[in-house]
Amino acid sequence: MSVKIVQQSGTGVPGYIGYILIALGAAALAQVAVVNGRIALFGKSAEGVIVKLEKTKPVRGSTIPVIRFESASGEVVVFRGFPQYRSPYEVGQVWPVRYVATDPSRAEIDSWPTLWRAILVATCLGLALLTGGIAIVRKTRARGRTSPG
Repeated sequence: MSVKIVQQSGTGVPGYIGYILIALGAAALAQVAVVNGRIALFGKSAEGVIVKLEKTKPVRGSTIPVIRFESASGEVVVFRGFPQYRSPYEVGQVWPVRYVATDPSRAEIDSWPTLWRAILVATCLGLALLTGGIAIVRKTRARGRTSPG
């Protein structure tokens, strides 16, 4: 009878979990860099108008703002923002928006809750996952070098 031993970190967590956490952390950071960061840091600014507030079903009182704006090239774009509970938006309000110049359909309302908070949360989550994954992998490797063989 053969018994397979799964190498574990000193915390009792299997080593492969560390690699999964590293992958998830890298994916979160890539999402921030490619989507949110690109809009926030390099996006063009425009004035948008709230044209509609769509009600969401899962959470009572939550709405999704629908915003229309004109890009620098004259293209009229309509996009849906992030759902928000107790939304500060009203139909007809003018809000600043940021968008990717080469793809104006990638846009977001330029405000702390909708753009910058998402970047902060995703960055913190990505770094936490990476750090935890690296710690597990290091501990697993260190344990593997010192185990009797």
